[in-house]
Amino acid sequence: MSDPLLPVLLAVPVVVLACQAGGRAVRLLGQPPVIGEILAGILLGPSLLGWLVPTVQQHLLPPSVLPVTSALGTLGLLAFLFLTGLELDLRSLRTTRGSVAAVSLTGLLLPMALGAALAAALYPHFAPDGVERLPFTLFVAVALSITAFRSSPGSSPTAAWRPPPWEPSPWPAPPPTTPSPGACSPPPLPWPPPAPPCRP
Repeated sequence: MSDPLLPVLLAVPVVVLACQAGGRAVRLLGQPPVIGEILAGILLGPSLLGWLVPTVQQHLLPPSVLPVTSALGTLGLLAFLFLTGLELDLRSLRTTRGSVAAVSLTGLLLPMALGAALAAALYPHFAPDGVERLPFTLFVAVALSITAFRSSPGSSPTAAWRPPPWEPSPWPAPPPTTPSPGACSPPPLPWPPPAPPCRP
């Protein structure tokens, strides 16, 4: 009798290595690693590997490991959302409210419009029997508009990154600036400080 844990021990490293390879590959193109991780799942799933070599795909990711990988994915999603809230800086939002609102609305409305256009093209071929056009269009549009991922720190060569407050900065401290001539500056303090007067 085979051990049911063996397929899990095989599938988890395969998924992790594939996601790491995909993330590193798309990072070279200036894209966030999550794009490569999604592509790795498409390549290892039934869309490509299961279509080209079904026996290999069933051996790497048999149906028996899907509940375990789904539970691990849920835990990873919880950690992802927790870190997103942990790194949120409300002070920076006060100074960039307009930019945040514009980016948020664009990131919501643009995928929704594209999803509606995609649903209109997919409806005649992929809609189940008995499903009307409007529910199918709303489902695809909302599914694409609410599925958002933040970019990992340093995922883009031009991404501005700063370390979390609990980690020391890897960058050297900036050199001290000298005031320009004529600028008001406080007088320098004596160093070492003078000794206190002696009292008899």
